[in-house]
Amino acid sequence: MPLQNYCRKCAREVSVGDACPHCGAKLTKTGERLSFQRRSIPVRDWFAWYRMLRVTVPAIGLILTVTVVLEGIAEGADGIRNVFLQGFFGTLLAVFGLLLLATFLLLSLQGEEMIRYVLDTKGIHVYTLMNHPGLLPLYARMTTPAAVETLSAATNDVTTGAWRTVRRVELPWSAVQRVRLWPETDTILLYHPTWWQAVYIRCDTKDYEDALAYLQKKIGKKKALWGKTRNKR
Repeated sequence: MPLQNYCRKCAREVSVGDACPHCGAKLTKTGERLSFQRRSIPVRDWFAWYRMLRVTVPAIGLILTVTVVLEGIAEGADGIRNVFLQGFFGTLLAVFGLLLLATFLLLSLQGEEMIRYVLDTKGIHVYTLMNHPGLLPLYARMTTPAAVETLSAATNDVTTGAWRTVRRVELPWSAVQRVRLWPETDTILLYHPTWWQAVYIRCDTKDYEDALAYLQKKIGKKKALWGKTRNKR
């Protein structure tokens, strides 16, 4: 989508210019933004799984590693063998399996969503929207109807009709500390701090180049900031 301007008076995106073509209100540079959206089904989205498991799975791995090291120090090779041959390792596998099952159930219950990206003078804004969200999908997202209504009222520039905002993530340009590109999947990853993925932008092919150019304009092209790209187109 080409660069747009947001008219606050009539609450709509319009073409860039000096005045809104609908109400005649004056348009400013600060209102300019790039916005696009895509539909998603969380249970089929790798990044949705990653968001839910990126803390618990490393924690399980850390527990196993620490246990192996301690047993190795205390009992030597026999202690390490016992970790894997006795009940502790089996318990960890069972916990991991239950964790995957719970994640699958929660993501399955969340239903279809619309993810809307807005890149403006302040930073990157990612809104997750649902059409007529029911109680079960909301509870599966760890939120409530009251919280959704409050969030939707605060983000009324991206909600229309029956669509409601169920999640919002914002990352100021000054906070972006690393960027990674997956051109083969039209995906941009943004990190804050350098080791934590704060936002991911998954575009349609037609939006990828526009989003990338806007990012480069706002945060520059320092080698320390831009990580290695995956396979090029």
